[in-house]
This record gives sequence, C-alpha cells and structure tokens, in this order.
Amino acid sequence: MASDTKLAQLLVSRLCHDLVGPAGALANGVDLLKELGGDGEIVDLIAASAGRLAHQLDFFRVAFGLRGGDDPHSGWDEARRLAAGIVDGTRIGIDWPDGAGDAPVPAAALRLVLCLVLVARDALPRSGTITVRIGDARGSAGSGLNAIVCAHGERVVLNDDLVTALEARSQVDEVSPRTVHGDFAARLARSLGAVITLDRPSAGEARLSLSGAVDPAQ
Repeated sequence: MASDTKLAQLLVSRLCHDLVGPAGALANGVDLLKELGGDGEIVDLIAASAGRLAHQLDFFRVAFGLRGGDDPHSGWDEARRLAAGIVDGTRIGIDWPDGAGDAPVPAAALRLVLCLVLVARDALPRSGTITVRIGDARGSAGSGLNAIVCAHGERVVLNDDLVTALEARSQVDEVSPRTVHGDFAARLARSLGAVITLDRPSAGEARLSLSGAVDPAQ
C-alpha cells in the first residue's frame, strides 16, 4: 500500500486512540450519575450519546486505521458487530447473518467491506436497510473475496462525486470529507487487486459488489 495511505491510516489510529479515553470517561461518568440517582431521562440521553460515540470510534479505528484492523483475531463476526454499531441510534438496520465465523480474516479485506458499509449508510439519508453477504469468509489468495453490500430504502442517494471516488476516477484535490471513504475504498481495492462494482437495480437500491484477490499479508 502506498506510503501516503499508510500515513493517513496511522493518523486515524492515533486520533481514535486519543479520543477513546475521553469517551470511556464519559461512559464512566454516566454510570456514576446513575448510582447517584440522576434524572433518568437525562442520564439515558447522555448514555445513548456516549454509546454511539464509542461505536463510531471503534468502527473508524478498524475501517480506516491500522492497529484495530490488523488484529489477527478480527473476523467477520467482529465486522458484523462494528457494522451494527455504526448505525446505532439511526433508522437504518443491518441485515448481516451471523455464522460467517470468527476465524481470522485478512485485515485489508475486513477494512474494505466496512468501508462499503459506510458508503451504504451514507446513501440512506432517512431510513432503510443495509444488507451484507460474504461469499468467501477467508478472503485468502487464490480464492479471492466476494462480497455484496446493498443499501435498500425509500430514498437511496449516491452523489456523483462519491460515485467518481468509488470508481477510482477522483484526483486528490477533488476528494472531500463527503467522498474520502469512497476514495479510500477504491485505493484499498486497487492495492488488493480487487474490483468494486456499483449497480442501481432500482431507485430504492444501490448494490456494491466486491470481487478479486486479497493478499493475506496486507
């Protein structure tokens, strides 16, 4: 993987690491408020916000960083948990059957699928369901990785800039905070010899298909 991409991943890892501490302190503070008999509704609101923050940091550390995604114990079951966390508190559901297994998965394959989950989430501005199906749970060299991530909803929106990023047609100075995850997914896929294909079967569905070889050493 290019050195500039690795540098960006290390930066994300550092940011998430530094933010996890305050997020944990907030959660501990909520527990203390409960013990002291704080207002139930207010405490519940703070607890929900703290939980969502923790879920998002956990997701971003694995999807965009290095340390979390390189954990040799990370598997598809862990990825499914992270995906469920990133939509916590929204009107978006995750349809990702369990049973994919907790066997170690190449970190790059796990990152790539999580990036596509984030693209699907952002394509559902109101509500909907994200469906994830993994064809090869190992993602090992020779067998490749086959995965499909679909966004289903009354309104599914993928702006042109994000599509351009997913198709690896963006220049660096054209990438924005709204499209950077698509650009990262495209770069990661290219480094793995994988291909991302976008289909729009209907106005209420966007299907992201992933296929190709994955180097377990990535």
